[in-house]
Amino acid sequence: MTIPSVVWFIFTHIKKRFGINADLIYTLKTEANGFEFGDTLNYDIAFGYRVLPEVYETYPAKHLNMFLEFNGQLNQKNKQNDKRVDDSGRNTIFLAPGIQFIPARNFLIEASFQKPIYEDTRGDQLDTDYSFNIGFRWLLF
Repeated sequence: MTIPSVVWFIFTHIKKRFGINADLIYTLKTEANGFEFGDTLNYDIAFGYRVLPEVYETYPAKHLNMFLEFNGQLNQKNKQNDKRVDDSGRNTIFLAPGIQFIPARNFLIEASFQKPIYEDTRGDQLDTDYSFNIGFRWLLF
């Protein structure tokens, strides 16, 4: 078994209270025991707005951000013994409003709700109703 390879591109631009973030992440999957999951491409674009503080008086300062994201995932078909699995692979695009709170320079909490606005399941598969994500980041620097 080998480890999948990942290639990514990330872009961020912030001006005053507005920001835009985008990324592309491609994962090459490998084969084990005659089965190979399809490669995946994740693509995201997020538009952000800093709600608080209106103006930075000191930095770092606690702040609250709102986001509107478009997240997508394209999965290639899986293979079993070098043959494509018909009911596999998908392309899903989500609309995802989110919130982010940064209480300290090196810690943040965030949450988003993802609702599919487009989904091609490529065969007989379960579709996605929605997804709710919550997380935190502890920045080490």
